Amino acid sequence: MTQFFREDTYLIQKPTFPILRETPDHYFNQKQFADFLSEHGLNYDKRKLNVYYSRGKIPKADVELAGRPYWSKSTVEEFCEQEKVRLKKD
Repeated sequence: MTQFFREDTYLIQKPTFPILRETPDHYFNQKQFADFLSEHGLNYDKRKLNVYYSRGKIPKADVELAGRPYWSKSTVEEFCEQEKVRLKKD
């Protein structure tokens, strides 16, 4: 129903709550993001990721729920590949 009002009637221009159509497995919180990077050979932990997030060094969160950032799986994978390329050049 919300989709109808948001997309077909344009009555909800700026929704105040997020609507996730994908399962929670498609989104990573900061710890899961850091764990994913570590599993793929990058030296990241939750603290380092938090510092980089506050400095704008990692992508903007795709979704923010209850004031906490979440990134989609594709965003995390893309950032991981970019970091691997960047670190090989240094």
